[in-house]
Amino acid sequence: MTLRSETTPRAITALLALLAVLFAAPAVLAQNHAQSTLYLRIDGDEIKAAVEIVVDPGYHIGHGPT
Repeated sequence: MTLRSETTPRAITALLALLAVLFAAPAVLAQNHAQSTLYLRIDGDEIKAAVEIVVDPGYHIGHGPT
């Protein structure tokens, strides 16, 4: 991913954090059988992101018939 020079890493980090909160909000109301952690690192002009997802035994991530 190439960032334009006027886009600051701080602004992108704030945007990623906001998106993480918005996507996590519905999960607060549901039964949670998966936990996730968002890791962000600013490395010069790059922002690196990783998501770790831990799923309870017997459950899976997906949508549709099982």
